[in-house]
Amino acid sequence: MPEAALSLAFEDGLTLSLFHNFHDLEDVWRSFESAALCTTFQNFDWLSNWFSHAGRHSNWTPCLVHGAASNGSTLFILPLGYYALGGLRILSWLGDSHSTYRMGLFDRQWIARQNPDKLHRLLRRVRSLLPPIDVVRLSDQPSSWEKTPNPFAAISALPTASYSHAIKLQDDFEALYASKRTASTIKKARKRERTFNRRYPLSFHTVSDTAELAPVMDELIRQKSVRLRDMGVHDFFADPGVRGFFKTLALNGLNGGSHQLRIYYMKAGDHIAATWMGLVHRGRICGLMNTMTDHPDIRRYSPGEVVLRYAISECCKDGLEVFDLAVGESRYKSEWCDQHLTLFETILPVTMKGHIYVHATRLGLRIKRLIKQSRKLWPLLQKTRCKCMATLKTLSLV
Repeated sequence: MPEAALSLAFEDGLTLSLFHNFHDLEDVWRSFESAALCTTFQNFDWLSNWFSHAGRHSNWTPCLVHGAASNGSTLFILPLGYYALGGLRILSWLGDSHSTYRMGLFDRQWIARQNPDKLHRLLRRVRSLLPPIDVVRLSDQPSSWEKTPNPFAAISALPTASYSHAIKLQDDFEALYASKRTASTIKKARKRERTFNRRYPLSFHTVSDTAELAPVMDELIRQKSVRLRDMGVHDFFADPGVRGFFKTLALNGLNGGSHQLRIYYMKAGDHIAATWMGLVHRGRICGLMNTMTDHPDIRRYSPGEVVLRYAISECCKDGLEVFDLAVGESRYKSEWCDQHLTLFETILPVTMKGHIYVHATRLGLRIKRLIKQSRKLWPLLQKTRCKCMATLKTLSLV
C-alpha cells in the first residue's frame, strides 16, 4: 500500500486509510474495481477524470477511504469528498450530479457480513479519519446492484424523488420491439420514419474514431445546452471543466481506455438530428444523456425516438444485457422499460448548524418526491417552467 495521509487501525482488524490524491491509490483501486461491487461511475478513470476537470474547479477536496482486513486485503474503497456550501462543509460521494449512481466499491463477501450496527460504527470510524465536517449527504445511491443489496441502505435511507429505468435486452431487437409496442404502433412509427427519410435522407452512426468524435461531441454539447436552458434547468456544460471531462472520457474510450463510452447518432441530411451517449460496464450500458436538434422541421419527426431505437438495436447486436435509461420520468421510459431501481439518500447532521441544514433538506426532498411522483403536478411544473423560459427568451429579444 502507498503511504496514506492518515491511517487508523481498530481492534477488530480493520484498518482505515485516508488519501487525498487519486494517483496514490490508483494501482490498488484499478485492481479492486474489476471484481468489486460497484457501478461504472466508481471506476478509477471516471472519478479521477471528473475531479481533474470538474471537481477541482468546484472546490471539492477528495477524501478517499481505503478499508483493509488484517491480512491487508481490500474490503472497500469509499470515494468521498467534501465541499463548502454557505459556511457548511458537506461530505458526499465524488462525481457530483454527473454520476447517475453513487456508492462505494465493496468486497462482496464483506457485504454479506454487515448489519446496521456495524455500518453505523463504520461511518463513525470514517468520520474520525476525516477533517471536520457539518453534514454527511450521500445522494443517488442504488438500493441494490447486480442483485446485491447496497450496504449503505442500512444507514438512514431516505427515498429519492425519482427511480431509474432499464430494459432487459434480447439478442433479437425485433422481438424486443414487438414486446413493447402493438403492431399498429410499430407500423405507424415505421411509416413516419419512411416519410422522414424521404424529406431528409437518414443515416445512423456509432462514433468510432477521433476525427468523427470532435464534430459530433461539439453538436451534442450544443444541443444539450440549448435544451437545458429552454427547460429552465441549469446548463452543466457551462460549468468550468465539464466539457473537458466528457471529451476526455470519449477520447480515452476510443484509444483503448477502461471506459467504453459510446455515442450513437443519426443524421438527417447534413444535420446531426439526435444523439444518445452511454457507458458500457459488465454487460450494462448506462445512459449519460440524449440530445435532439433544435431544427423545428426535423424535430416534428421525433428524431430522439428514432435514434433511441437504433441505439437499443445496436446494443442487442453487441450482446449487451441491460440498457439503462437512467433516472427521471419520461413517457418513452415507461414505454420501453421493464426494470425499475429505487435510489436513496443518506443525510446525517454532524454539528448543530448541520442539523438545521438536514432538517430543511429532508423536508425539501419529501416535497420534491411528492411533486415528481404526481401524474398531474410534475407535468404541470415542467410545462410552466418551459413557458416561463420561452417568455424570458422573447423579452430578451425585444
